[in-house]
Amino acid sequence: MAAAVGVLELLYPLKVALALLLIVAYALYVRRTLHSGAALEEVPERLTLWRRSSAPPSWAVVCQALLALALIVVGAQIFVDAVEHTAEVAGLPAGLVALVLAPLATELPEKIKSVIWVRDAKDTLALGNITGAMVFQSTVPVLPSACCSHVGSWSR
Repeated sequence: MAAAVGVLELLYPLKVALALLLIVAYALYVRRTLHSGAALEEVPERLTLWRRSSAPPSWAVVCQALLALALIVVGAQIFVDAVEHTAEVAGLPAGLVALVLAPLATELPEKIKSVIWVRDAKDTLALGNITGAMVFQSTVPVLPSACCSHVGSWSR
């Protein structure tokens, strides 16, 4: 449905309604999956800093969260500067370059996770992770920018 909506020429409000329908359908799918009773997989021991027998100290959790937040802010600023520079050099609008590069950059952790799953012979999880992430990135982030560009045309 998402591919058809992207290819067919439909009225913008209909496209927005279909996008929202897909988001609701995905939320229902996630809810149904979580309530199915299937056991969630444990985090492998090699990916934790503390052994399972002891909970990590609170100071370590707070420090790790603050460090992660600082790295996210610094990384986001570096990314925005790089997108602006790339757009300027290529002579393209920065919004267009961001719509192409942002999904790639934000999905790199998903790719790493998929590589780990393939290594552990969990091909179905890896494929589902990649396709789900790409479908999400190709529909949801585009919706707000498209809404903003059509606001003026609705009032006419």
